[in-house]
Amino acid sequence: MSTIEQVVDVAVPVRIAYDQWTQFEDFPKFMEGVDHIEQITPTRTHWNTSIAGVRREFDAEITEQRPDECIVWHTIGTPRQAGVVSFQPLDPVNTRVVLQMQFIPEGLVEQVGDRLNIVETRVKGDLQRFKEFIEENGRPTGGWRGSVGTDPTPGFADATTPDLRPEARRPAAGTRSVPDGLPAPGDHAAPSAPTDQPVPGAQPAPGGHPAPDTRPAPDTYPAPGTRSAPGGTSTPGSTPGAQNPVPGTQQPAPGPYPTQEPRNNPGSGF
Repeated sequence: MSTIEQVVDVAVPVRIAYDQWTQFEDFPKFMEGVDHIEQITPTRTHWNTSIAGVRREFDAEITEQRPDECIVWHTIGTPRQAGVVSFQPLDPVNTRVVLQMQFIPEGLVEQVGDRLNIVETRVKGDLQRFKEFIEENGRPTGGWRGSVGTDPTPGFADATTPDLRPEARRPAAGTRSVPDGLPAPGDHAAPSAPTDQPVPGAQPAPGGHPAPDTRPAPDTYPAPGTRSAPGGTSTPGSTPGAQNPVPGTQQPAPGPYPTQEPRNNPGSGF
């Protein structure tokens, strides 16, 4: 595949240069080897050419067209060609026209002509003749201002489609990206309540019962003045011969001490 790029500056405003290029049926007036062009639809043209003794007839389709900016096209079938012509305003009264084209030479004659840069020389001459044509007339012979293959809202993603542009995926200035599942810088995760502690003010669910209180009741402690000793032995302060209390059993509460029986009074006669 061969590539050609040629540039020409024309002394007309960008709108005049662009409008004239949309008049494809006028191309034979300044393009060498183009015998006839018929505009079939706003985007399709039919060409008759005779270049280097080779006559061809083919259709071309416009795939993108933006007023005062560019026209993109490609041929349908053979010969295989594609190109773009762009218009760049240099100032209010001067425009730069850039023509880029790719093609595949077919047949011996075209291959030889490509090696001799015959096609590139012809394209350069076509642009120079276009310059002379539009500068001499001073105004276009017509103009089509429609758009082809362009988004009605360029630069904005559809509302239902995620924006995958690199700038859309980059974090805003002054921020850092945070891995999923981690709090953002400056944020603090709220401490979770312990699972083994009741939440203050919480009520048991209907039908449920609170957990039983496993703390020992006050009356299960040994009576005052007694202590449990290993092996069931008495401890100081306990009643001799008394057994130590079994852990977990309820002990009798301290009661009144037993009344001592009166001793015999020698002088009482009893």
